[in-house]
Amino acid sequence: MSARLKQLDAILRRDHRAYGDLADPKPIGVAETQSLLQPDEAVVFILPVEEATFLFAVSNGTIVWAIAPIGNEALTKTVAKLRRQLDPEQWQTRPLEPFDRAAAHRLYRDLWQPLESVLADKSQVFVVTTGPLTSFPLSVLVTEAPKGGTAGDADPQALRDTAWLVKRHALVTLPSVSSLKALRLYANKSTGSEAFAGFGDPSFDAVTVATRIGDVPDILRQPTPAEAHQVQVLAPLRATISGSIERQRVARNLTLPSSPLPSLPLTAAPENSRFQLHRQSLPLFVATAATSSANAGSVASVFRGNEPDPKKLRRLAPLPATGPELRALAKTLGASETADVYVRERATEAQVKTLDLSKKRVIAFATHALMAGDMGLGEPGLVFTPPASASERDDGYLSASEVARLNLRADWIILSACNTAAGDTPGAAGLSGLARAFFLAGSKSLLVSHWPVWDNAAMRLTTGAVANMQKNPAQGRGQALRQSMLTLMNDKSAAYFAHPAAWAPFILVGETRAN
Repeated sequence: MSARLKQLDAILRRDHRAYGDLADPKPIGVAETQSLLQPDEAVVFILPVEEATFLFAVSNGTIVWAIAPIGNEALTKTVAKLRRQLDPEQWQTRPLEPFDRAAAHRLYRDLWQPLESVLADKSQVFVVTTGPLTSFPLSVLVTEAPKGGTAGDADPQALRDTAWLVKRHALVTLPSVSSLKALRLYANKSTGSEAFAGFGDPSFDAVTVATRIGDVPDILRQPTPAEAHQVQVLAPLRATISGSIERQRVARNLTLPSSPLPSLPLTAAPENSRFQLHRQSLPLFVATAATSSANAGSVASVFRGNEPDPKKLRRLAPLPATGPELRALAKTLGASETADVYVRERATEAQVKTLDLSKKRVIAFATHALMAGDMGLGEPGLVFTPPASASERDDGYLSASEVARLNLRADWIILSACNTAAGDTPGAAGLSGLARAFFLAGSKSLLVSHWPVWDNAAMRLTTGAVANMQKNPAQGRGQALRQSMLTLMNDKSAAYFAHPAAWAPFILVGETRAN
């Protein structure tokens, strides 16, 4: 069997080189990496180990490496704390959670500043991370000592004035260093002829009633922790991005020079400072669930071994705010807000498989996304309206292997999804499998989010990024997303737009350049 597998692997790599390089990327050397980069681009690779973190930066003419004095355990604790401050579901009764900018600045000094000799003049930086950093967007690192003390950590104007890393670079995530080669050399060069297809707001048995809490100062409605499992507070919700790649596998994807690494002292990371609360009014859309906890199913409960149970899929919490988001994207792209948007009973796995999606330039999925591993599920995937009876063609769950068999030519795949299984555990698995599946299907890039985000913020970020790319394709998708983030950050119509919880959830994964 082993010999036969090796034979098949050799055939795939000989006759289907693009598939082989994407499905099982081989190590890539520094010189080859440099040949793939433009003068304004660089690649950063961050590898935490027990007592330190190894840092590498490569441009088309330079390479630099360093050892940061923060080990995996300390890094995990710092990231977990900052990650909680970025997830509005964790805020409980606070309308605007302070974000520890001093801790984010210390992370910048540890993880990014040692590489500045390569990165300082680069407008776009590809980032490959492992371990706890896979659940944390580096765009929220702070490049200068923050002003305003801890009070400024929740002050909208102080947050807008903060020297966030996103103000310097467009950051683009890669599953591995070698994936840059596969995406740049083999990704479909042609683009679909039709603007858009959007799938979301699947039809489940549970019912929600949307309620608006207006923009009245000091009015706040938050669910209790018990309600949070079944009450829809923020939409669209968590996407499939909290994934990681095994450190050893990723390390092999960049062949480094044999020169010895510089020796730096290894010390523990400093403790984060405590916060002073600074309350601001925060308008929210709150949906009150009409189902009881006995009827509202958890994501982990919908599987029988490796197969989804359609009856339990129907008990997942509805996502009523995802329909308006999809229609807004359709409008931005000049597509039909009815014909090109598939919601409720039309949002089926069979519909995805039947449509000729190779014609679409932008495809959005606004639904629950599940991760492999935690629940015994073999593959990550996306949930759709469950069928009356499950079949191989439609069981309500589009797995990663089924995604890989789609024929796509999309410039953007937007995953604005609720992943109630992955949580915010740093290093949780998921990104590599689902992202690679979309790349294997022919997609060029994914726009995905780290945590639940307000529906109006999500709509602004996604439609803004797509619109920016339409106006100026030469800037690339990374810069298009960066500009959308900065625009939202500086919008004073809502105080919480200044918080990184609003402007930083989405990241771009994959290729950024236009055809």
